[in-house]
This record gives sequence, C-alpha cells and structure tokens, in this order.
Amino acid sequence: RSDRVRHFDSFENDDFRSFTDVLCRFLHDAESKVPNLQIQVACIAVAGPVNGQRINFTNRDGWIIDARDLQSSFNIARVVLVNDFVANGHGVTTLEDNELIVMQ
Repeated sequence: RSDRVRHFDSFENDDFRSFTDVLCRFLHDAESKVPNLQIQVACIAVAGPVNGQRINFTNRDGWIIDARDLQSSFNIARVVLVNDFVANGHGVTTLEDNELIVMQ
C-alpha cells in the first residue's frame, strides 16, 4: 500500500461531454506511469450536493455522476462521492502544525 500520489493530471471540463469521459482519459494517461493500474476504492469530491451517491451538476449540461455506475463501468469495488467542502474539511484534519497559518 502506498499513499503517495502516483499520477496527477488536470483537465478542462469544456473539453469533455461527461465526467466518464474525463475519467477514461485520466485512466488512459495514468496507465503509462502505473502499469496494471487497478483501482479498489475511489473517493471523488464534487462541487455540489450529493444525494444518494449521485450528483447532477447544474452548471455542466449532461454531467451526472453516479457512484454505482462508476463501480460497474470501471470495475471499482467501492466509489464514494462527497461534497468538495466536506472533502476539504477532512483534509484539514491531516495537516501538521507547521502547515497551518492563522489568518485574522
């Protein structure tokens, strides 16, 4: 098990018709750096409310992410969708003292 980042990329939403297209591209690009890539668990932070592990973006026409669909389409054992602010809140709890700055 390794918690280091193995592949990082960023994409312009306007270049894709759906989140599934983005994920396909990411996985394709990652395979060159991570041979035999097999995702067991995925946690995806999304900008919007998550209802029943599904989000329908109001600002991206046709962009719907459903955790169960991702599990079956990409053979991932578990997919969890969380609101992006919730994800940031969890991330803050992992910071060391030297990574914190008090702003007033």
